[in-house]
Amino acid sequence: MSAAPLENGVLKGDVYWLGRGDPRFSNANLQQLLRELRRRGIQQIDGRLVLDRQAFSRIASAEKFGGDDGKTFMVDPDTQLTQLKVAWLHFYHDDNGPRVALDPALPGVTLSANLQPGGQGACGDVRQHVHIHEADNQIRVSGTLPRRCDGQQAFVNVLDHVGYAGQAFTALWHELGGQGPREVTVGAAPSNARLLASFESEPLPVELAEMNKYSNNTMARALYLTLGREDGHSPDTVANAEYAVRRTLAENHISDEPLVLENGANSLSRRERVSAHMLGEVLLNSARGPYVRRIHRQPADCQYRRDPEKTFQGRGAAATPENRHAEQRQGAGRLLAGAGWAPSGAGGHRQQPAGLGHGQGAGSGCGRCHRAFCQRGALTSA
Repeated sequence: MSAAPLENGVLKGDVYWLGRGDPRFSNANLQQLLRELRRRGIQQIDGRLVLDRQAFSRIASAEKFGGDDGKTFMVDPDTQLTQLKVAWLHFYHDDNGPRVALDPALPGVTLSANLQPGGQGACGDVRQHVHIHEADNQIRVSGTLPRRCDGQQAFVNVLDHVGYAGQAFTALWHELGGQGPREVTVGAAPSNARLLASFESEPLPVELAEMNKYSNNTMARALYLTLGREDGHSPDTVANAEYAVRRTLAENHISDEPLVLENGANSLSRRERVSAHMLGEVLLNSARGPYVRRIHRQPADCQYRRDPEKTFQGRGAAATPENRHAEQRQGAGRLLAGAGWAPSGAGGHRQQPAGLGHGQGAGSGCGRCHRAFCQRGALTSA
């Protein structure tokens, strides 16, 4: 958006980026927006890039995970979140020797490399051969790179949200032949700003399917905040999100008494609580809802996933329509949570099993818990 005039290919003023927090927004999506600016005849932005961050008044906490700072699953949701705030290191080893390039080429990030030829051995994970050190706005890469690592990639989590969004915008804008902006700042779009380009996220069922498939904390937290933004009954996005969740439960006659919410991502909270019985009620209600067909397709979509701790899986002797079931499990050392649906019994009635466990070895499955307590929700036919 902009309120500035366009003269001979030059936008004479600021351009405003109104973010809405789509967690799947990628560099390719950003390029799509920027190409639209170019099609409008804009060649130069003679002003600032202003990030309008009003969609989320604040971000819910994810406390007591200090040892995991910098890891991708710790990336906070953000109004201008792009590519989950990661950049990619592309490794090459050809006749020109070993080298590495950063994509996107963030202008405020310095990449230095000291790579030596690593022979003809197998590559595997390229991080086995190189050391990647990130500090402030600098990335240093060193090690030996086998020829078979040519074309391999590794991601890095760099910059803060404002820094990444602004620098990704600038880098991709320059790749398209654009000039400017003069600087990046934060502010609100004026009421007389006109729309220059827009991007619509995927439908909610698509977002939910990907969130569950990869147990993506950032996506779960962004969805939670989006509920709060859409509710809008108060200026506090986080409070609105919790209100929206509890209101929806009440509308469906599900007690919210066991529920404690922090940020909407149950695997990234030390405080969130729910009972197995409540999980079963929510699943039973979803089986009666408009997205039931998409939910039931989850096992077939995700059977290729082999991580037993964080995925929907098709389980049972064989993944046939008669006996397969979908289960979401979260395992972390002494904790295990599992819930899903399963066709069972005469007439193919579905059952909604849900279980929570705590104790030594719980992460390996409730059946092998040592001194564990498993609270099991009643199997309720749909």
